[in-house]
Amino acid sequence: MATNALGAVKQQLGVEEQPSDVNVKLWHQAVPQYRVGHHKLVEDFNAARRRRLPWLQVCGPGYFGTRNVADEIVDARELTDSVARRFMRFPQLVENETEEDTSRRLGPV
Repeated sequence: MATNALGAVKQQLGVEEQPSDVNVKLWHQAVPQYRVGHHKLVEDFNAARRRRLPWLQVCGPGYFGTRNVADEIVDARELTDSVARRFMRFPQLVENETEEDTSRRLGPV
């Protein structure tokens, strides 16, 4: 495993020097596995949240299913843009999140 990791560092980052110490840990089942229908469950949750707790905003790893770090950054940006857009319309209060705001963050099914 260490050889593979060092090869990847060399190939992807161009690092030629050998490190003084190498410690590799393989995490089995580290990426959560979601059941079939998870996306629909999240859509239903969002609809109920907008109806009952419209002020509550949700963001974070795995909320919309297994994604990479870059997707989570995009999601956080979409959320903050959405809040800012709604705040600009009513500076004295942030209007509630709409289905359009949530669907933009859900991405393609």
